[in-house]
Amino acid sequence: MSDTDTPEFYDDDPAARVDPKAAPTVPETSFAQISDAAIDHAASTARRDVQSDTLIWTPIGPRNVGGRLRAIVQDPTDPRILYAGSGQGGLWKTEDGGDIWRPMANLLRDSAETPATELKDTAAPIGAIGLCERDSRHLYVGTGEPVANFFAGYGLFYSDNAGARFRRIAPPASAAAGQPIRADRFERILVDPWQPKRAWIAAPTGLWRCGPGATANDPPRFPANADAIDAAPVAGNPQDVTDIAIDFGNRANAAPPATYTVFAAVRGQGVFRATFDTATANYRATGGVVWTRLGAAAAGGFVALPTIPAAQQDGRRGRFKLALCAGQPAHVYAIMGQGLPTDGTPSAVFHSSDGGNRWTRRTVGAGSPGSNSSIGWYALVMEVHPTDPAIIVAGSVELARSINNGTAWTRIMDGTAYDRGDRAQHADQHAVLFDRADPTVIWACNDGGISRAPILNRTNTGVFTAIAAPVWRKRSHGILAAQFYDITVHPTFPFIHGGGLQDNGTWVSFGGGTWHYMDSGDGGAIGFEPNDPQRFLTIWQGGLDRATIRSGPAGTVGNAALAVNPVPDAQALNQRVMLVATAPVAANFTNADTSFIGARIEALPGVVNGWIMARNNRPYLSRNGTTFNPLNVPASIAGAPVVTAIGIAASDAANTWWIGTDNGDIFRTTNAGAAWTAVQAAPVPTRRIADIAVHPANTNIVALAVDDRANQVFLSSDAGATWFDISSRATPADAIAPSPATSIRFDPSAGAALTDPQTLYVGTAAGVYIARGVVPRAGPAVAPRAAWRTLNNGMPLVLVQDLAFAEYRDAANAVVRRALRAATFGRGIYELDLGGPPAVRLLTRSTVIEDGHPRAGAANLTFDPRLLGPAATPRVPFTAHNG
Repeated sequence: MSDTDTPEFYDDDPAARVDPKAAPTVPETSFAQISDAAIDHAASTARRDVQSDTLIWTPIGPRNVGGRLRAIVQDPTDPRILYAGSGQGGLWKTEDGGDIWRPMANLLRDSAETPATELKDTAAPIGAIGLCERDSRHLYVGTGEPVANFFAGYGLFYSDNAGARFRRIAPPASAAAGQPIRADRFERILVDPWQPKRAWIAAPTGLWRCGPGATANDPPRFPANADAIDAAPVAGNPQDVTDIAIDFGNRANAAPPATYTVFAAVRGQGVFRATFDTATANYRATGGVVWTRLGAAAAGGFVALPTIPAAQQDGRRGRFKLALCAGQPAHVYAIMGQGLPTDGTPSAVFHSSDGGNRWTRRTVGAGSPGSNSSIGWYALVMEVHPTDPAIIVAGSVELARSINNGTAWTRIMDGTAYDRGDRAQHADQHAVLFDRADPTVIWACNDGGISRAPILNRTNTGVFTAIAAPVWRKRSHGILAAQFYDITVHPTFPFIHGGGLQDNGTWVSFGGGTWHYMDSGDGGAIGFEPNDPQRFLTIWQGGLDRATIRSGPAGTVGNAALAVNPVPDAQALNQRVMLVATAPVAANFTNADTSFIGARIEALPGVVNGWIMARNNRPYLSRNGTTFNPLNVPASIAGAPVVTAIGIAASDAANTWWIGTDNGDIFRTTNAGAAWTAVQAAPVPTRRIADIAVHPANTNIVALAVDDRANQVFLSSDAGATWFDISSRATPADAIAPSPATSIRFDPSAGAALTDPQTLYVGTAAGVYIARGVVPRAGPAVAPRAAWRTLNNGMPLVLVQDLAFAEYRDAANAVVRRALRAATFGRGIYELDLGGPPAVRLLTRSTVIEDGHPRAGAANLTFDPRLLGPAATPRVPFTAHNG
């Protein structure tokens, strides 16, 4: 599977996704604290590109890859209604138990906070969702994942009409002092069943509690007096509350009990308990103490709860999760993610049967929640059955179940099954929910989406017994929340495209919204062999693989690993499984020049199987797709670089190439790598070069996308001797979003003269921007200028990691259709038909690869590429109906 024969199941380190030296093209850390400003900018109606009002982005999948799902709640009055929050794809709702999902495209700020903006789907990162059990119209959403250094959120939102409209009731960390919460991440939200405008919120800034406003129509408000806000349970800093559990009593009663018992877990410091008085809406103090630390010391055969020394608390160590049995609330459980990098294995599960006074350490080892995991800081979950406290579900990479209070464990979700074709099982667990209507069933959220399975039997006497091998069913089809690092279009067959995703490997579409799995890990860029639609080069953090499509019964193909894809529409052909054999390409890679998440590979147009690949320290060149040799680019200005950008001059692909690094270095060769020139990089010293675009017809015209919040786009008309900042930050009305630029492309139809106006497309953290009429050289002393406009009609305001053009040609090789495709980090792939919406057509499809677009001339494919058997087996033909 990799350069070093890594096992098929790769327990990857999510820390690499935010490591400046092992991260995607633009790491998630680059977007901290900028979400609000970027979204406001992109949502402004004044910045829309009026010339493209008729152009509408269309989602093109993958509808069968859910992406990272972080939170889930279920309506107890109508269990068919569920809300789910994704890592960077926003809030989703289903009203039919997971058959159909729709995005909640209205996480808006109060109109008093911000100027008028478009009603845009912001595709926010979701960390926590809270729902009032007795009045499910009331819904709370905390934006920002509960993992340090991942994407920042936009604050806390509230709806009193089941999500039809949200209002922001607490701003993010960038807000002015004096505002409540001011957090970029949220871990848990619990809503008072009897008072839906009262909720407890676990955040890195402490434990918070809102309450009713002055009038019945007011949204929830936080007390103006800081002393009235729930202070963190212990003194000191930080006060990062990672979970809460509350005994609300019997929800069936007409009135609340006199008190609630509130448990709060503080990162690294332990679990604390307080008593909340429902009549006074304050905590009761006992002996002057409000919060009691639980399990502070071992006594009488019971154990102390684990802690992490303050010096080791860095936002990733010491994350606690809690679980409380609603029907028998004396039973409380705790588990801790012990940290990273070397001590990241989750702790044992700890159990108390007396409300937290005394604790028992439960079993660890094979099959237990922390087995096969070193990422408890990133993936950690635990829930207890609502009526039977002996039944627990917990996990990190995998998911385990106990029916005897944690004395023995059984693995119930196996991430390795994913590669074997069971897409309902995936690694890295983030949320578990016992079904409200049938608590023998659980819902699980992980990096692959949402799955559902019965895990228990219930006897006639009401006793629960374990189902030995639960059968999982995927329930997130239709949630378009896949996090792509790359989009690449096949050079010969433009309806074929693919790319790599966060923790979901590499996928390819042969047309339509159902995609096909090619390789595992965190996928990077993909390479297509121009004359064969069934051979690919796939990158992941473990290395470079060659993937080859096979068909037939599941099994092995030589010594290669296999990715299994169901092909249900090919039943009549008796070939219902598409197999993809993957084998490592390891020729001439040095040990130091490792692969990394989101790495690039770029084809040399016109050079069959010619590739330049990004590695740590240097790029590599291949002219046959098998042998890769290092390109001797000059040493970096600031230590060992990561190659983050590759630019190929399409008009001179055999000779003229560009390389950019995370240190801000830019290099150019005009003789196929024999010699390199360090290009003048004065405008962008030490800043990550996210992308390099060489004009398709003029090798002297070059554009840069830079990982910065200002001065992000640069243009040169003299091959890099002179650069001009065209971000227009000095002219706010014409500026690009205050966000790192992630990708940049020239419109391929523009002229090649230095005085020809150019159109540029740029990906940002808030969608796509366009600049029209940019003249690279209007005169000797005239700098090129750009008026940037948003190009997001039909697309949510989401991070766009990559852009690629697809060109359809006729028999005479003339372009008959041109589309722009965008790889979003949170909402899958979008396509924009640059010729405008097509005339209404009726399409009858014979196979999944038909997309209704012409495939004449060189792009005419006469067989279904998913169903090629061994060499001796004829290819399976299909008949195209392109309406």
